[in-house]
Amino acid sequence: MTIGQVCLTNLDATGRRRRLVLGFAVLSATLAAHFFFVRDRNWILVEVPAFFFGWLCIVQAIERTCVRRAAEGTEEIEGGLRRIAEPAIAAALRLKARWIFATAALAAAATIAAIFFVGAK
Repeated sequence: MTIGQVCLTNLDATGRRRRLVLGFAVLSATLAAHFFFVRDRNWILVEVPAFFFGWLCIVQAIERTCVRRAAEGTEEIEGGLRRIAEPAIAAALRLKARWIFATAALAAAATIAAIFFVGAK
């Protein structure tokens, strides 16, 4: 069996749900704060980490892979954590975690660019 045939995930359903809810909550709160409270375009620099964190949570939930757990070589199971015994699967999860990190960064950059275009008059 090759790694391509194995489902590379390290999150259980609870962890996935938690990250999805947290991601949407952070993005919604940041967007609401920007459009309703902040009128200065320079505040976008303060919002960058929040956008990145929100998108990171959402992408992790979609891909069912936690970046931190992949770096540690562990996976979330019902009731706790378990070390990934197969080194090839752990390495593949670390590679997938890099892709998730880059995707979240691109999504955050796209969100910031969209805010600049919407805010430009």
